[in-house]
Amino acid sequence: MFFLLLKTNHGIVNINHRFMETSVKNTHQKKRIHNLSVLTLVLLVASFLWLIYNVYAFNQIRQKATNIDAITIGLAFGYLVKGCLYLSLVILFIKTFKYFVHLKFLGILTIITGIVSAISVVFDFAALSDIGHEYLEQGLECFWEWTWLYIGLLIHVVFYVVGFLFVVKLESRINRFNGSKVSQIKEIYFEVVQYVGIVCGLVGTVFSVFISFYIGNTKTFSGDWIIWLILAYSAIIIVPYVMFVFYWLLKLTRSKELAFYDEKQKNDLVLSGITTLLVSIPLLTLFFIFNFGKTGFAASTMWFPFYLFLIVLVFSVSALYRYKKR
Repeated sequence: MFFLLLKTNHGIVNINHRFMETSVKNTHQKKRIHNLSVLTLVLLVASFLWLIYNVYAFNQIRQKATNIDAITIGLAFGYLVKGCLYLSLVILFIKTFKYFVHLKFLGILTIITGIVSAISVVFDFAALSDIGHEYLEQGLECFWEWTWLYIGLLIHVVFYVVGFLFVVKLESRINRFNGSKVSQIKEIYFEVVQYVGIVCGLVGTVFSVFISFYIGNTKTFSGDWIIWLILAYSAIIIVPYVMFVFYWLLKLTRSKELAFYDEKQKNDLVLSGITTLLVSIPLLTLFFIFNFGKTGFAASTMWFPFYLFLIVLVFSVSALYRYKKR
């Protein structure tokens, strides 16, 4: 009897010890997340305020001011702050993904607007480069480049507002979080991947169609460096989707559950694949017919980016639709 009581007490002590270790670990983790959230908020506010400088800089460049070099340095510093913001948010998402059970809509919206904002930064560089060569040096109008720069400002504003709301809401949820089911978190991983696929697929499809039918078939389109630049832009657009898919698969392989999906989920993925095949073939056929007999850049190169973005878009839409129907 004595040994039984001793063993029971020892077990209770071990349980209490593990509970205390878990509590201390959670406290440290929440403190790190809090510090990262504060840093992200600071970068969000700084990036938002820097948009005021962007408007000033664009107007000065448009007026062909004499201090263009100094203005360019200011723009570069602003984009550096944006880069730090994107990195901080990525780390914050990785650290706090389990809280998406309560913040799913706002979290997914932040990811979507963040990806669109990051992609628009790449096109900001392209627009500014064209303005530097064609507007400042050659005196061309560059209507579309200027239009894009101001549209990009609006995209960044939306992202900053949504990101600010997400981080503030996250801070309020962390202290009240009591855990969640692993299956719920796995489903959120799946849903986020499909939303990212829709964004990247849609942006990439529009971009590849624009390049193919507007730039790719014009006589002024020439130069190997432009071809490689457009292919680099295509790669940048698909990178967020590849990163999220890789992270999702990594979480699945590390899962303790033997089965990744139930029968319905497997059927949904198979049906989404079939839908992608049936939809992509006629659309790619139209692309082929339009470029048949042509030897330009669109016919020889852009068919693959168009097909890649198209299947990502169709598969993600189909998979998300079937997931929502459950």
